[in-house]
Amino acid sequence: MCGAIWRRSPAHSPPAENRANLLSGQRILVVDDNRTNRRLLELLLAHRGSDSFMAEGGADALVLLRAELATGSTVDATKVIRALPG
Repeated sequence: MCGAIWRRSPAHSPPAENRANLLSGQRILVVDDNRTNRRLLELLLAHRGSDSFMAEGGADALVLLRAELATGSTVDATKVIRALPG
């Protein structure tokens, strides 16, 4: 298993009063093959006020994303990815 930890320096962090609401109202798709990880992230994201949905793997995630796009909805992260050049 390989992982990375990203940390923002304090100079680039949002003010403390804004950090609590950073995920509030965001639609987030979590993809992880570990059920415990998905449940933990679901609880953490709900606590932060985000609307999350879970997929066990890439194939499941694509099914969920296609269903979202068919209804005119989208996931907030895909908005960012689609705006990237290339």
